Amino acid sequence: VGWYPNVAVDDTDRVHLAWTDADVGDVLYAVSPAGAVQPGAPEAVEVEGAAGGFVRLALAPGGVPIVSYYHQGDHTLKVAHRPQDAAAMKAAGAIIDAEPPPAPPFRPGAPGWALEEIAFGDEAGAESALTVDPQGRVHLLYTTGGDRLRYARRPSDAPAFGAGGVGHWEKIDVDTVGASPQVRADLRV
Repeated sequence: VGWYPNVAVDDTDRVHLAWTDADVGDVLYAVSPAGAVQPGAPEAVEVEGAAGGFVRLALAPGGVPIVSYYHQGDHTLKVAHRPQDAAAMKAAGAIIDAEPPPAPPFRPGAPGWALEEIAFGDEAGAESALTVDPQGRVHLLYTTGGDRLRYARRPSDAPAFGAGGVGHWEKIDVDTVGASPQVRADLRV
């Protein structure tokens, strides 16, 4: 338990944690009450198969979690969010489509979590970096199977979350020479 741990602290002094229970491959998330030292009970993000490689956590407007990870069984890089957080994101300035997103085209996450696939390939998402901008748009820097470094983001003409944004990603090759396992990515927006 505790592989790929990520920590973020929001404006209300809550500590958010995301990690993998490597014994079963589950991606988990927990948050503490404001100002508390101990996190609350963990909740599952995805539990089907060996889900949790290269877990990353970022906070969207409103202090809500966005989690990216590589599903080792499916060989896919995914981004997960909780649709119930859309109102908090919108109240904090994120651009949210009022229509609910369609059902995920692939396996859904654990109850309460929606997933989007970003990339496919062996080790897609290795050495990734994840951030969310003030409009709620996800930005992800990642490698694709060791052959290139890519940058993905939601297009500026699409809502950050909701039906109008699902499946829409701009992807840019940053470097095609090949990634090194010794390199760590970082991203600021």
